[in-house]
Amino acid sequence: MIFRADTYWFQDWFYPIYEQAGNTAALNGFFDLLSKNFPQNNCASFNRPQYTRDINMSEFVHFWSGAGKTNLKNLTSNVVGWTDKWES
Repeated sequence: MIFRADTYWFQDWFYPIYEQAGNTAALNGFFDLLSKNFPQNNCASFNRPQYTRDINMSEFVHFWSGAGKTNLKNLTSNVVGWTDKWES
């Protein structure tokens, strides 16, 4: 995945979500939604889910949007740039 130069993920993407979407509730919500809705194998190691594939950018933004209870596509576009490839 190629991101825009000078992308500051924590400062420009994660921190605004943390600040505006319930602090740790958004982080916990992301992993909760992911564990309930992302494809997993039946076996897990170390009591952690084993996912069947990597998450793509659209799914990443989708799950964070659900966790933060807001649409994060505009924030993502401003921070890293949004591509047509991510739309699918």
